[in-house]
Amino acid sequence: MTRAAIVLLLVTGCGARGSFPPAWVGTDAALRTALMSGESVPGELDQESLAEDASLVYHDAESSCFDVRVRSAVEHDAALGDLSSECGPAAASRPHLTGTERVSVFDYAADGELEVAQTEDTPAEGFAADELDPPAEGTIRVVERSGRVCCTVPTGEILTLSIGAPTLGSIRFEWQMNE
Repeated sequence: MTRAAIVLLLVTGCGARGSFPPAWVGTDAALRTALMSGESVPGELDQESLAEDASLVYHDAESSCFDVRVRSAVEHDAALGDLSSECGPAAASRPHLTGTERVSVFDYAADGELEVAQTEDTPAEGFAADELDPPAEGTIRVVERSGRVCCTVPTGEILTLSIGAPTLGSIRFEWQMNE
């Protein structure tokens, strides 16, 4: 299984970014979506089928929470609970997964059309990839894992959530706080 990392930093970064006032935290305006730097989209599959996203759902002077969704081809799948992570400048604290990680598995035809949802919104503890029927020849299987990650962080003008996987590169989501 691929080891991946979520690193939460208060630094300037690149990737999916945007500026918004604190009142937008928890709204659609707080959603950031992009592909990991080393991720390629196979065949005619739509880029959104493999894009990662993060939404800033809570932020105050002491902590921030993000709803994250990581999508990958099945061979790059890694559970959110397996992610190594650190928060804040100088690794001041460790983020943690709150609630239940959810898993969905989708099979796409080579032309990019969704063929079948193998499982949708299944609790990760009840998910067993090896119990699914193998994908049909020429099918692209995508695993989507979602959950909420929270971290104790100091306030700052720029809030960044970085997600990385050794085989896929990394991505940085950025929120320019207009306080």
